[in-house]
Amino acid sequence: MKKEYRAVTILLVILFLFGSGFCRPGWQGNPGSKDTLKVAFIGPDRHLYTWTASNGTAKIFDAGDLNDLKLSGDGSLIAFTRQSEDNLSSLWICGFDGSNPREVMTGFDLSSLKTNPDSIGARPTNLQWIPGMHTLTFTSHEVFEGPGMALNDDLVTVNGDTGKWDVLLKPGHGGVAAFSPDGQWMALSTPSNISIMDVNGIPAPGPGIDFTPVITYSEYQYYPTPVWAADSSRLAVFIPTYDPLKEPRGKSSIWTMDILGTQPVRQVQVTPQFIGPVTISPDLTKFYYVREAGNPAESRLELRTALINGTNGKTVFSGSNPDAYGWAPEGDVFAYRTTADDPITVSQMNGSMGDLPGTRGAYWFSWVDSSRFLFSKVTGDTAELYLGDRKEDNQLLAALPVSEYFRMIVDFVQ
Repeated sequence: MKKEYRAVTILLVILFLFGSGFCRPGWQGNPGSKDTLKVAFIGPDRHLYTWTASNGTAKIFDAGDLNDLKLSGDGSLIAFTRQSEDNLSSLWICGFDGSNPREVMTGFDLSSLKTNPDSIGARPTNLQWIPGMHTLTFTSHEVFEGPGMALNDDLVTVNGDTGKWDVLLKPGHGGVAAFSPDGQWMALSTPSNISIMDVNGIPAPGPGIDFTPVITYSEYQYYPTPVWAADSSRLAVFIPTYDPLKEPRGKSSIWTMDILGTQPVRQVQVTPQFIGPVTISPDLTKFYYVREAGNPAESRLELRTALINGTNGKTVFSGSNPDAYGWAPEGDVFAYRTTADDPITVSQMNGSMGDLPGTRGAYWFSWVDSSRFLFSKVTGDTAELYLGDRKEDNQLLAALPVSEYFRMIVDFVQ
């Protein structure tokens, strides 16, 4: 297996664990201002590009070996990883305009984080900037010559201005971090627990949520993805049943917990297809999920919506294999696709609102705000990135030659 292909395979598995799509957007600010949107992406050529409405698209770092990236909340810094010929990774930071590119963690620095003597090194997983700060965080994972996926459940911090890095939480004491919008708290996920700490690593009062590790029938472990409320006071999280294929099918749960130490509350139990998707709205009041329906031989699935307490359940779509693309930031509408050949559809709790023009064949989609969205698709030998608008025509941001081993990876803020 070629090194590039192995790197992409690992990246796709990681992204499957932490949510759908090729990015986790750091949406913030005024959704009505188009000039504030900043987009950073790695092209199929594995170079680094940026886009703004005023400056258009620019290649800012020509390397051909980039793997992942994350744009800081204020849009001024881009963190990205590179992979060398000897399969070692390194962590870099540069300005949004490409200025001052610097290596903040070498391959040997990252390898110092490994805990498994059989691994050949370690790489960053879940790059996240703490909201309102120039502090980058990640969890390390082991790198093996062959298949294998093992996160170390640590938490590493990097000062984006000075490049100084530190292990904030040692292996087994951290996890995959999801930060509150105010940047004061983080939810830490492991394969058996969800807990809340402040950004200095001090536990919040009250219990976390313990659960039996989920059988994924693959080499990776399942890490839940918490969703924070806008006021940073509480979160909701979906946790699957421990064996999602066991008959009769077990119930999975949506829980809520807060920073005050209140006992976590199980809001609803559902039986989704396998381990999801079960997607909670940003205001934590509703969710949608895909479930099996009818005779198993029919392979029919339903896309269902409900309030977070399980009431007002409705079937939005019934068919083959819908893809879920998440709620718009305001939490009023969500997007899905019925099959890989269909356009992306926008819906509300009470049903479909129509298709998004130009999205047929999209392989990645993410909301920017309630009206705008980004998506990628391949047309012939060209990989394309678009900024779409439910009220206007789509705008082509980039068109680059496709690669057999690598697709675009996109992040944005505004």
